[in-house]
Amino acid sequence: DARSRRRRIPRTTFSAGSFELMVFCLIFIPYGYYDEAEILLYEKSSICPKGVDVTQRGVRMFSHIMVGANDVEKSKVFYDAVLGRLGHKTGVIDPKGRCFYYTKTGVFSISKPIDGEPASNGNGSTIGFAASDTESVDRWHATGLANGGVACEDPPGVRKGAKGDLYLAYLRDPSGNKICALHHVE
Repeated sequence: DARSRRRRIPRTTFSAGSFELMVFCLIFIPYGYYDEAEILLYEKSSICPKGVDVTQRGVRMFSHIMVGANDVEKSKVFYDAVLGRLGHKTGVIDPKGRCFYYTKTGVFSISKPIDGEPASNGNGSTIGFAASDTESVDRWHATGLANGGVACEDPPGVRKGAKGDLYLAYLRDPSGNKICALHHVE
């Protein structure tokens, strides 16, 4: 029985300052560790494919996510500000000119495209950053606008999700990549 194989993961895995980076279309699919209640919620959601074993919590989905930028320094200023609003440290530039934001659960990074072509955003792509509360989402959005981001989609607010309300805000970064901050409203 799948339920007897589940391990309970301490809630402390998710401190208020930590975030999980996830591709928005997989917003409900965890790549870190979740406790049994969250696993059960996912299994009962309409997006959990039949036959998916969600009990293998030790396997992360992502090691890193990298977005392209034509001006890494300008993008670093933007991401230092918006990720700082969510409690993260400033990015680190490596010798190749790429910028990295390291967390316990993965890496977010910015780079000029290695093929030498201009960076371009993915049509239909969104990267979502988890926020601890609705105020953090609002501050994230305002900080992004003040640091070169462009508003897109509806203004920050509640949207109905498959299994509850979500408080979301969307921005385009200085290179046009679509990002959001999300808080699951209880």
